[in-house]
Amino acid sequence: MQFDFGDVRLRFAQRLGQLSLIERERLALLWFKLKGFSHADIAKRLGVSRHTVPHYLSRGLAKIAAARAAFEAQGGAKDATSASAAKTS
Repeated sequence: MQFDFGDVRLRFAQRLGQLSLIERERLALLWFKLKGFSHADIAKRLGVSRHTVPHYLSRGLAKIAAARAAFEAQGGAKDATSASAAKTS
């Protein structure tokens, strides 16, 4: 079985749109994680200093971590695992 990274990237991008990220955090994460852009490239596209980009990335990642923790606290991880197991059987 071959893993389709395109599908994972699409789902990641869709999920980012559902979080409470500001536009610059969302774009910085997409460009850094999925496109492999450097901080300088991202800064140029956003019109900010390259020293600002790590702040957008860290705040975005912190929001993602908080959303994941809330999801898991509500039993979401267990439900997602069960649904995934049901699809494969």
